[in-house]
This record gives sequence, structure tokens and C-alpha cells, in this order.
Amino acid sequence: MSKTLFISDLDGTLLNSRPAISDVTAATLGRLIAEQDLLFSAATARTPATAIPLTEAIGIQIPMVVMSGAALWDNRNWRFISHTHIPADEVARIIAIMKAAEVNPYVYHIADNILQVQHAAELNTAEKRFIDQRSFSPLKHFSLGDVKAVDASLLFAIDSYDRMLLAYNWLRDEVDCEIVFSRDIYDPTMGNLEIFASGTSKASGVALLRSIVEADKVVAFGDNRNDIAMLQAADVAVVVENGCDEAKAIADHIIGSNDTDSVARWIADNYHTI
Repeated sequence: MSKTLFISDLDGTLLNSRPAISDVTAATLGRLIAEQDLLFSAATARTPATAIPLTEAIGIQIPMVVMSGAALWDNRNWRFISHTHIPADEVARIIAIMKAAEVNPYVYHIADNILQVQHAAELNTAEKRFIDQRSFSPLKHFSLGDVKAVDASLLFAIDSYDRMLLAYNWLRDEVDCEIVFSRDIYDPTMGNLEIFASGTSKASGVALLRSIVEADKVVAFGDNRNDIAMLQAADVAVVVENGCDEAKAIADHIIGSNDTDSVARWIADNYHTI
């Protein structure tokens, strides 16, 4: 019997604008997973520290693609089952370039299934809020002070859009890594910069997950530029109405917005015919 993997981005797609999983989405997907053995998971830029609390009401039974494909997280056994990394010497070069643009990155390193996150002691308002919202998690430990070059699964930064654009333009000409730059969807005056090992993407993470669950088809849901590779690699690409124009241009289906439970409703209406 054919097996289909349904995989959804979180922010701007499965999550509403609060951002949260609505009761309707949780109940709909939870029922399909429990009663119909629906293969459903998330592919997100988030780490397990925030992805798990946001999705626990759904009851996802298979691994999640986290950190934009840099790792897979096993929900059942509470561990990373794969991850990529940028070598320490390349991390040192990236940090130097970003500091020249007056940007301080978070440096993520996985040790004993815990994300060790380094950052300079100086914090802008957005960086402080970022840490305050995540410091409660046992899956993530922040260390503020001197940032050391280590093998890193992810470097992430958030700052003013113009400053982040400058850092992005310098980095893309100097380093051999995957670099994702975008305007923050919750505050358009800010920019987000994510840096991964070469070849890392949501698409690569989903391809690994597809092989693990032995799916014949993939239906992917997204909204933003960092979803495009995943959408292009999927057998069916579905984009929410609030998605960016680039994502909509490659969609097989455009559905309602992330505030109308559109992903869950579309799956409930179509999972048995895919």
C-alpha cells in the first residue's frame, strides 16, 4: 500500500499568527495520526526546544526535521538521530565576518542531545527577547561571553534588516555554506540570518525522513523562501494564502491562510486520495 508523508513548516504555515497550534488543528491532525496512522511531521527552522512544546498537542509520532534540515529529532526517544555541522575553522571565519558587520551570531553546538548555544555578552532587544523565550528549556543551554569556534550545526542572528543584509552580502561571497536570509515574519524591521553546512536544507532533511519512514510520496506545506527547496522536492507542494510570491509560484495548490486551520483542513479532505 502506498505511503504518503505529510510535512509542514511551522511559523506562518501550521502555526497561526499568535503563533500557536489552534485547537482545531491539534484535534484534526491528532485524530488522523491516532486513527488513520497518518504520517505527519514538521519541518521547521526552530530547534526541538521550541518545536516540541508548540507541536505536542498534535502527537507527532515520527521524527521532526528541525533547524532547517540541520538535524532530525526523534520524538519517541527524545534524541537527535542525525545532524550536520560546519567545521570549527569555518565557524571562526563566519564569526569574524559577522562581527565586522556588527552582528553577533548565536553558535549552536550539539552535545549529549543538548543544544549548547554561545552568544556574546552584549544583547540587543531582539536577542534578549529570543533568549528569554527559550532559556526555560532543558534541551537548550545558553552561554553568554566569549564565543569560541566549535563544530556548529547552526549559526543564527537577528538584528535590524539593513545590518543583516550587509552581513549576508559579505558572507555569501566568502564562505562555502548554506545561508538563508529573510525578513522576520513577526517584525518586518528585523532580519534573520541562518547559516548551515553546505548541502543542508529542509529538502535534505525531508529526504532523509522520507527514507526512514519509507514513504512513496511527500506532500509539503510552506509559506516562505526557506520552504522553496522542500516544496520543489515534494510530489505535491501546498502553499498557504499568506505565503510569499516565490513560494506560491511553484505551488500545486494554494490554500487558505495560516489563521484558518488550512493545513489541517486540507489534509483531512485529501489524505485518502493522495
